[in-house]
Amino acid sequence: MKSLIITFAAISLAACGSSPSGSPNEQAASSVGTTLIYDIPSMVGMSKEAIDVQWGEPNCPPKNSCEYGDKLTVYFVEGRAANFTLPPVDDVRAYGFSVGAPSFENTGVTRWNVDIGGLGAEISSFEDNFVYVSTVNPSEVPTSW
Repeated sequence: MKSLIITFAAISLAACGSSPSGSPNEQAASSVGTTLIYDIPSMVGMSKEAIDVQWGEPNCPPKNSCEYGDKLTVYFVEGRAANFTLPPVDDVRAYGFSVGAPSFENTGVTRWNVDIGGLGAEISSFEDNFVYVSTVNPSEVPTSW
C-alpha cells in the first residue's frame, strides 16, 4: 500500500511540473478552438531582419513599411515592428491576441484595446477586409527600443 501511495505521489508531482507544448498565445488560441495563424504579440518590437526570417523577402515601397505577400504589411518604427495589417479572420485570437469584450463595435468594424508586452495596443477588425494592429505611435517610441 505504501508503494502505491509513493507511486501515485510521484505521478502527481510529475504531472504538476509538466507544461503544455506551444507558446502561451498558441495555448490561448487553441483553448477557444482557434488555430494560431501568426503570433503577432511575439513579433511586436522585432527587427525587420527577424520578421524577414519568419515571413520571407518583403517588398518595401515606402519608407518604414514592408509588404510580405498579398495581405501582410508591417510598419516599422525606429527599425522595430510596430503596426501590422493582416488578412481578415473570424477570430483575432488566431493572431495570438487575448481579447475580451470589444471596446468598440459598429457595422463593419470591431475594436479591442489590449496590452502587448507593456505597450497599449488597438486591434481593429474591418469585417471581410483586413485586421489592423496599432501598437506604437511614432511620437511615442518605447525607451527600450
